[in-house]
Amino acid sequence: MRALSVCAPEADGVLLMGCDQPRLTADHLCALIAAFESQSTAVIAASSYAGVQAVPAVFPRAAFAELSGLRGDKGARSVIESAARPVVASEFPGGEVDIDSPADLALLE
Repeated sequence: MRALSVCAPEADGVLLMGCDQPRLTADHLCALIAAFESQSTAVIAASSYAGVQAVPAVFPRAAFAELSGLRGDKGARSVIESAARPVVASEFPGGEVDIDSPADLALLE
């Protein structure tokens, strides 16, 4: 978030994602961005899977301070769940699959 404020201080939003969701596609990321851009007010465009709304997600500038204040294991999902701003959900089939260990990878293959 600090780098964003330096490199793109005029950004309307930021796409945050993890690196452990092997079923994530460019099409899904494009759908999130399109959902975010189609709104006339500041919303979070979040992925929906396994009964949750979570990252990958696009957050508006209004959420930058809250995101910057996250510490420890409290992730961006807490910002989505805070109900401080509306959430537009995009279904992410397979989003619940993540790779956290070699055993997870073995199960995927």
